[in-house]
Amino acid sequence: MKNINLIFGLFMLLLVVGCDDEYEPLNDYSDVNWYTDMSHARPNSIGLDKYMSFADLSQNALTHEWQLDPNFDDKFLTGRIIRQDSNYVDFIDENAGSVSYDNTVHVLFTSPGLHNLRLYNTFKEYVEFIGNDTLAAVKQGDVWVIDTTFVLDVYDTLQPALKLFLDGNEVLDLPANSAVNELDSASWPTLEIEAGKAINFVDMTTIDRPTGRTWIIPGGTGGKSDSTELNYFYRLGTFKPVMVSSRNSKNVPYGYKRQPIPLKIKVIKSTLPFEVAGNAMELEDETIQFSLTGEIVPFFNQEEFFTVHVTNPNTGFDEEIEVQAAKVNSELGNVIDLTLSQPIYSYDDVVTISYSGGEIISLDERNLVDIVDAPVVMYNPNVLSDPAYGFEDAGAGWVPMWDNTATIEYTTEKAASGSYSMKMTQFGGKGKIESKNAPATMKVGKSYVYTYKVWVDASTTAGSMSTWFFPEWKQNWVGLNDKPKGEWVTIEKTFDYNLGGTLIIMFTLNGEGVIYVDDFSMIERDARP
Repeated sequence: MKNINLIFGLFMLLLVVGCDDEYEPLNDYSDVNWYTDMSHARPNSIGLDKYMSFADLSQNALTHEWQLDPNFDDKFLTGRIIRQDSNYVDFIDENAGSVSYDNTVHVLFTSPGLHNLRLYNTFKEYVEFIGNDTLAAVKQGDVWVIDTTFVLDVYDTLQPALKLFLDGNEVLDLPANSAVNELDSASWPTLEIEAGKAINFVDMTTIDRPTGRTWIIPGGTGGKSDSTELNYFYRLGTFKPVMVSSRNSKNVPYGYKRQPIPLKIKVIKSTLPFEVAGNAMELEDETIQFSLTGEIVPFFNQEEFFTVHVTNPNTGFDEEIEVQAAKVNSELGNVIDLTLSQPIYSYDDVVTISYSGGEIISLDERNLVDIVDAPVVMYNPNVLSDPAYGFEDAGAGWVPMWDNTATIEYTTEKAASGSYSMKMTQFGGKGKIESKNAPATMKVGKSYVYTYKVWVDASTTAGSMSTWFFPEWKQNWVGLNDKPKGEWVTIEKTFDYNLGGTLIIMFTLNGEGVIYVDDFSMIERDARP
């Protein structure tokens, strides 16, 4: 488009010349302009040992010169450079020195840092450059001077640096620019660890400003890109990890450096038992999932060795439910998923799992020890999980109603949990506030158990408080006369919500007093029929 506009402008100029005998010839006209490969970023950036082109397009300059930065060993290039060229040493103009009088120059940047390239032109008359940064000529003696400097941030090649820790102790410190030859790996030191141990890989790279890294860790649970990567090793064998440092961001030169880590990690059989780690959990789809202290060899036909016992204190249900399928999780090699032949009910079922007599083993050849009545944590997600419902957002999720007359504060004076609660002070009128900025999502036609906590100050004379659920306009009225004062009290209600979709809660204090409110919770009541 620029070329088209230029051609069009020249055409119009020729037309004017042909029609106006008094037109002043172009060669008597002074102007300043330039073109570079630089973007609009400030400072512009370029990679080490790369070049950039600069063209002075000024008209009728009296003098003109490009000056290299005296603090660096930058070079002017000469000759025909094509896109396939990557080594520009052969194009260095050995006769150019640090000043060039050519209109167009190609500058090779041979060291990292902030580099300056100066353009110094003189004119017989006033000129100005109009662009993102307008520059006006300055009168010096009998001439007008344009003196400008282009600043380039020259990025060095990436120089990975890293540390490895085992049990909090440093086992390797690889500084920047370390020369590591993978062909010499036979002479690398060996770190022997038991299966199930973890090594902490820490990226210490600062030269030259990486934006990310990837850990390649055979035998480990790695392959991620965190700056600190905790990798567990479960497979037996000897492994050689690698870190890849990268720089990939807008307006900066792309960079990539593969860094072999000169340490062989030898994983031997663990002396610890192969057992359950942490709690067994029910997932949303009623799968029971639990982790073990090692990665598992894929297995088949082990369902009969698991026992799932379910009791329900509300219905009297007390049975063992058959395990329909048992398998290693598809993404986590140390996790077992159990699928049951009957539904379980997260709200009031009590579930335990046991295992005995099977042939499940770890990758380091340990047998899974017996599991005896391990409790299962049931799936009961809180619909009101937004921090606003515990006021940990300092009240950002709540808005006073138009007719609220109370003073509302989000305070650290008292909190049932966390740091914040809502304090409502009301003497005359009614306190009203709604969770307008933190809507929750409900399911259609489900039953919920709704709880929150209040602290009623001794000065309170209000006889009740309420919460309203919008848009259903369902009220939950709570009397205060029978509630203790000066302590946190849990309010619990069970209700059916018929609309589904978005829920907003309005809280009201129906009278005078001071109360603190905290920890709203809404749990789906998935009860056994």
